Amino acid sequence: MTASDTPVPRLGAHLVGSVPLESADAVFRAVTDRLGGRVTRIPDGETGDRVGWDVSPEFIVLEGAWRTQLADIRGGVARRLAELGNYVPAEVALGYHLCYGDLGHRHIVEPRDTGNLVDIANRVAAALTRPLNWVHATDGAAGARRRIAAAAPFRDAFGVGTECGLGRRAPAGIPALLDLHRAIIDGSLS
Repeated sequence: MTASDTPVPRLGAHLVGSVPLESADAVFRAVTDRLGGRVTRIPDGETGDRVGWDVSPEFIVLEGAWRTQLADIRGGVARRLAELGNYVPAEVALGYHLCYGDLGHRHIVEPRDTGNLVDIANRVAAALTRPLNWVHATDGAAGARRRIAAAAPFRDAFGVGTECGLGRRAPAGIPALLDLHRAIIDGSLS
C-alpha cells in the first residue's frame, strides 16, 4: 500500500503566512496535479494496489488546536480530499486514515467526540466519483468494538490498525499491541 500525507495541511495550516490566502487554491492545485500524476500510475506496479491518504493536521485544525486563515476549512478539506481520491484509478483500493496525530502515542489534540471524523468521511464519500474502499478512524479499542458491532449486519470482515502504524513503536511493545488487535477482532476485549 502507498500511504501519503495530503497537501491540504501545508496550505491550510503550516504555510499560512508563507502562502498568501488568495494563492492557496492555486498552490494546492499545482501540488495536487503533480501528486495526482504520480497516483494515476499506481496500476503499473510502481506503488502498489492500494492508496491511503493520511489525514491528520486537517483534524487538528478542525478541533481548533491550530489556526488557519481558510474561510471554509470543513468544506475545503472535504473537497480537496475528494479531489485527491478521484486521482486514484478505480481499480486501486482507496482509503483515508483519519486521525489526530501521534505525539508520544497520544493524540496531538484530544477530540471532543468523533463528529468531525464522521462528517468529513461522509462529505468525502459523497463527493468522490469513484468507490471508497475503507476509512480508518481512530477512537480507541472500545470505539473500534462499537463500530464493528454497528457494521456487523452489513459487513462480515473488518480490519484493525494502530493509530499511526507500527513504525513509531519500540519493538518490545509490538507483541502487546498485536494482542490488543486480536482481542478487538475476536471480541474478547470487553
